[in-house]
Amino acid sequence: QFERKVRYPAPMGTMPASEGIVAVKFNCSEDGVPSQVQLYKTSGHGDLDRATVRAMEHIATLHPLPRGVGHDQQYIVRVLFANSEGYAQRNMTRLREDAARSNAWVGRSGATTAMLELVPPKG
Repeated sequence: QFERKVRYPAPMGTMPASEGIVAVKFNCSEDGVPSQVQLYKTSGHGDLDRATVRAMEHIATLHPLPRGVGHDQQYIVRVLFANSEGYAQRNMTRLREDAARSNAWVGRSGATTAMLELVPPKG
């Protein structure tokens, strides 16, 4: 659902689209709705940060949760906004490593981390 909700913000005027990594932290209510959504790490670009928080706030449900993941956990989703293949490739390895490290604790404690890569449409 998140992928359908988040949109790459349109560039303003002649400015190119911003690039960056946004991290949003949230909880999952008993009925599956994301709650306590907050910016965890800014991309340095308010438009990207707002688009990510807004998308998370508009998800109807996170159910069904993966096995070993409960409602009492905090979650972090990291979104990579890239307007070039080079930027995306340089950052994807690090994001995958961070997610694997964070997700190694699933079922024990800590936050569950997901990644999402967004590249603006061509044209």
